[in-house]
Amino acid sequence: MCTLLIKNVPKVTVSEVERICFEKAAAGLNEEQKSKVRVGTADILAMLTTNEPNVEFTWALGADTFLDLASGKWRRTDEVFELVGHRMVVFKR
Repeated sequence: MCTLLIKNVPKVTVSEVERICFEKAAAGLNEEQKSKVRVGTADILAMLTTNEPNVEFTWALGADTFLDLASGKWRRTDEVFELVGHRMVVFKR
């Protein structure tokens, strides 16, 4: 769906990093164990920044999500901010 949505947007690509991150985390596990694997934003950002150390990522998110993140409702909140170098674009929804 995302690929279709942005197919005509120049310089924008859809990444499969979430799937790849999950596959790495679930490698060697049986189906029941895989069903319990959770890959979060910090995991994905860590993979992106490790794979592309010379890229300065900026994270785009909705204002409601940002407020939840900033108030510490997310697991690994501080790490998320650090991984994107505090570069975020927050949109009103």
